[in-house]
Amino acid sequence: MLARVGTKSIARNLTEMRKDLEENEQENNEISEQPEYMRLWEKVRKKKDGTWVDTNAKEKYKEMENLHTTQMQEKGEDILTTREAYTIVLGHRSGYVRGMGSGPEPLENGGLRGQWLRAQIQAEIEVEMTARIQEEVEACMAQKESEVQAQIEQREAEAEACLAQKEARLEQMEAQMRAVMQHLSEIGMLLSSQPTSASR
Repeated sequence: MLARVGTKSIARNLTEMRKDLEENEQENNEISEQPEYMRLWEKVRKKKDGTWVDTNAKEKYKEMENLHTTQMQEKGEDILTTREAYTIVLGHRSGYVRGMGSGPEPLENGGLRGQWLRAQIQAEIEVEMTARIQEEVEACMAQKESEVQAQIEQREAEAEACLAQKEARLEQMEAQMRAVMQHLSEIGMLLSSQPTSASR
Protein backbone atom coordinates (compact mmCIF):
# COMPACT_ATOMS: atom_id res chain seq x y z
CA MET A 1 0.00 0.00 0.00
CA LEU A 2 1.29 3.45 -0.88
CA ALA A 3 1.82 5.98 1.89
CA ARG A 4 -0.72 8.76 1.52
CA VAL A 5 -1.47 12.20 2.90
CA GLY A 6 -4.91 13.39 1.90
CA THR A 7 -5.88 12.04 -1.51
CA LYS A 8 -2.35 11.89 -2.97
CA SER A 9 0.33 9.32 -2.31
CA ILE A 10 3.65 10.60 -1.02
CA ALA A 11 5.32 9.24 -4.14
CA ARG A 12 3.00 11.35 -6.30
CA ASN A 13 3.60 14.40 -4.13
CA LEU A 14 7.34 13.86 -4.49
CA THR A 15 7.11 13.54 -8.27
CA GLU A 16 5.01 16.70 -8.58
CA MET A 17 7.29 18.61 -6.24
CA ARG A 18 10.38 17.65 -8.23
CA LYS A 19 8.66 18.69 -11.46
CA ASP A 20 7.64 22.06 -10.00
CA LEU A 21 11.15 22.57 -8.67
CA GLU A 22 12.74 21.85 -12.05
CA GLU A 23 10.37 24.25 -13.78
CA ASN A 24 11.06 26.95 -11.19
CA GLU A 25 14.82 26.51 -11.57
CA GLN A 26 14.55 26.76 -15.35
CA GLU A 27 12.35 29.86 -15.24
CA ASN A 28 13.99 31.78 -12.38
CA ASN A 29 17.42 30.14 -12.29
CA GLU A 30 17.01 29.69 -8.54
CA ILE A 31 17.96 26.70 -6.43
CA SER A 32 16.14 26.07 -3.17
CA GLU A 33 18.33 26.15 -0.06
CA GLN A 34 16.17 23.53 1.63
CA PRO A 35 16.90 19.88 0.88
CA GLU A 36 14.25 17.83 -0.84
CA TYR A 37 13.35 15.81 2.26
CA MET A 38 12.44 18.97 4.19
CA ARG A 39 10.37 20.42 1.34
CA LEU A 40 8.52 17.14 0.87
CA TRP A 41 7.82 16.85 4.60
CA GLU A 42 6.33 20.34 4.61
CA LYS A 43 4.26 19.55 1.53
CA VAL A 44 2.73 16.37 2.91
CA ARG A 45 2.56 17.24 6.62
CA LYS A 46 1.24 20.79 6.53
CA LYS A 47 -2.35 21.87 6.10
CA LYS A 48 -3.47 24.45 3.57
CA ASP A 49 -3.41 27.13 6.27
CA GLY A 50 0.29 26.44 6.89
CA THR A 51 -0.10 24.66 10.24
CA TRP A 52 1.26 21.19 10.90
CA VAL A 53 -1.10 18.22 10.86
CA ASP A 54 0.07 17.28 14.37
CA THR A 55 2.79 17.95 16.94
CA ASN A 56 4.84 14.94 15.88
CA ALA A 57 5.08 16.26 12.31
CA LYS A 58 6.42 19.56 13.62
CA GLU A 59 8.96 17.83 15.90
CA LYS A 60 10.20 15.60 13.10
CA TYR A 61 10.65 18.64 10.88
CA LYS A 62 12.86 20.20 13.56
CA GLU A 63 14.91 16.99 13.65
CA MET A 64 15.31 17.25 9.87
CA GLU A 65 16.47 20.85 10.27
CA ASN A 66 19.08 19.69 12.79
CA LEU A 67 20.13 16.88 10.46
CA HIS A 68 20.53 19.33 7.58
CA THR A 69 22.57 21.71 9.77
CA THR A 70 24.82 18.85 10.88
CA GLN A 71 25.39 17.78 7.27
CA MET A 72 26.33 21.33 6.25
CA GLN A 73 28.68 21.81 9.21
CA GLU A 74 30.44 18.46 8.90
CA LYS A 75 30.52 18.01 5.11
CA GLY A 76 29.88 21.45 3.67
CA GLU A 77 26.84 20.16 1.80
CA ASP A 78 23.78 18.02 2.36
CA ILE A 79 24.04 14.98 0.09
CA LEU A 80 21.42 12.87 1.87
CA THR A 81 18.63 11.54 -0.29
CA THR A 82 15.05 11.88 0.90
CA ARG A 83 14.95 8.16 1.64
CA GLU A 84 18.16 8.32 3.68
CA ALA A 85 17.02 11.37 5.65
CA TYR A 86 13.65 9.81 6.46
CA THR A 87 15.35 6.59 7.52
CA ILE A 88 17.59 8.55 9.91
CA VAL A 89 14.86 10.75 11.38
CA LEU A 90 11.82 8.48 11.23
CA GLY A 91 13.40 5.04 11.53
CA HIS A 92 12.52 2.04 9.40
CA ARG A 93 11.22 -1.48 9.34
CA SER A 94 11.99 -4.26 6.90
CA GLY A 95 10.94 -3.41 3.34
CA TYR A 96 9.46 -0.06 4.37
CA VAL A 97 10.74 3.48 4.72
CA ARG A 98 8.64 5.62 7.03
CA GLY A 99 7.34 8.74 5.37
CA MET A 100 7.71 7.22 1.88
CA GLY A 101 5.83 3.94 1.98
CA SER A 102 7.20 0.61 0.78
CA GLY A 103 10.66 0.39 -0.70
CA PRO A 104 13.99 -1.42 -0.43
CA GLU A 105 15.22 -2.18 3.05
CA PRO A 106 17.79 0.33 4.28
CA LEU A 107 21.44 -0.58 4.67
CA GLU A 108 22.30 -3.71 6.62
CA ASN A 109 23.77 -3.84 10.13
CA GLY A 110 20.98 -1.80 11.66
CA GLY A 111 20.20 0.20 8.55
CA LEU A 112 21.19 3.74 7.75
CA ARG A 113 19.67 5.03 10.97
CA GLY A 114 21.69 2.49 12.94
CA GLN A 115 24.87 3.53 11.18
CA TRP A 116 24.09 7.19 11.76
CA LEU A 117 23.36 6.56 15.44
CA ARG A 118 26.59 4.58 15.82
CA ALA A 119 28.49 7.43 14.20
CA GLN A 120 26.84 9.90 16.58
CA ILE A 121 27.63 7.71 19.59
CA GLN A 122 31.22 7.28 18.42
CA ALA A 123 31.57 11.04 17.99
CA GLU A 124 30.17 11.61 21.49
CA ILE A 125 32.56 9.01 22.92
CA GLU A 126 35.50 10.67 21.17
CA VAL A 127 34.48 14.07 22.54
CA GLU A 128 34.09 12.62 26.04
CA MET A 129 37.43 10.79 25.85
CA THR A 130 39.15 13.93 24.57
CA ALA A 131 37.67 15.91 27.46
CA ARG A 132 38.78 13.28 29.97
CA ILE A 133 42.30 13.16 28.56
CA GLN A 134 42.45 16.95 28.65
CA GLU A 135 41.30 16.94 32.27
CA GLU A 136 43.89 14.31 33.19
CA VAL A 137 46.65 16.24 31.43
CA GLU A 138 45.64 19.48 33.15
CA ALA A 139 45.44 17.72 36.53
CA CYS A 140 48.88 16.16 35.99
CA MET A 141 50.35 19.51 34.97
CA ALA A 142 48.78 21.20 38.00
CA GLN A 143 50.24 18.51 40.27
CA LYS A 144 53.69 18.89 38.70
CA GLU A 145 53.52 22.66 39.04
CA SER A 146 52.49 22.27 42.67
CA GLU A 147 55.39 19.89 43.34
CA VAL A 148 57.88 22.20 41.62
CA GLN A 149 56.54 25.19 43.54
CA ALA A 150 56.82 23.26 46.80
CA GLN A 151 60.44 22.34 45.99
CA ILE A 152 61.25 25.96 45.16
CA GLU A 153 59.70 27.18 48.40
CA GLN A 154 61.58 24.51 50.38
CA ARG A 155 64.90 25.47 48.80
CA GLU A 156 64.22 29.15 49.42
CA ALA A 157 63.43 28.39 53.06
CA GLU A 158 66.63 26.35 53.40
CA ALA A 159 68.66 29.14 51.79
CA GLU A 160 67.14 31.72 54.12
CA ALA A 161 67.86 29.51 57.14
CA CYS A 162 71.47 29.02 56.01
CA LEU A 163 71.89 32.76 55.48
CA ALA A 164 70.44 33.46 58.91
CA GLN A 165 72.92 31.01 60.47
CA LYS A 166 75.84 32.69 58.69
CA GLU A 167 74.68 36.12 59.80
CA ALA A 168 74.35 34.88 63.39
CA ARG A 169 77.88 33.43 63.29
CA LEU A 170 79.23 36.67 61.83
CA GLU A 171 77.57 38.71 64.57
CA GLN A 172 78.99 36.31 67.17
CA MET A 173 82.50 36.66 65.73
CA GLU A 174 82.19 40.44 65.64
CA ALA A 175 81.08 40.44 69.26
CA GLN A 176 84.06 38.28 70.20
CA MET A 177 86.42 40.61 68.31
CA ARG A 178 84.99 43.63 70.09
CA ALA A 179 85.46 41.88 73.43
CA VAL A 180 89.09 41.06 72.61
CA MET A 181 89.80 44.60 71.46
CA GLN A 182 88.20 45.96 74.61
CA HIS A 183 90.30 43.63 76.73
CA LEU A 184 93.51 44.64 74.92
CA SER A 185 92.61 48.28 75.31
CA GLU A 186 92.12 47.85 79.02
CA ILE A 187 95.51 46.09 79.34
CA GLY A 188 97.24 48.92 77.42
CA MET A 189 95.73 51.56 79.64
CA LEU A 190 96.82 49.67 82.72
CA LEU A 191 100.41 49.40 81.51
CA SER A 192 100.61 53.06 80.61
CA SER A 193 99.47 54.09 84.07
CA GLN A 194 102.27 52.20 85.92
CA PRO A 195 105.48 54.33 86.91
CA THR A 196 108.73 53.62 85.07
CA SER A 197 112.07 52.75 86.80
CA ALA A 198 113.61 56.16 85.90
CA SER A 199 111.01 58.04 87.80
CA ARG A 200 111.87 56.09 90.89
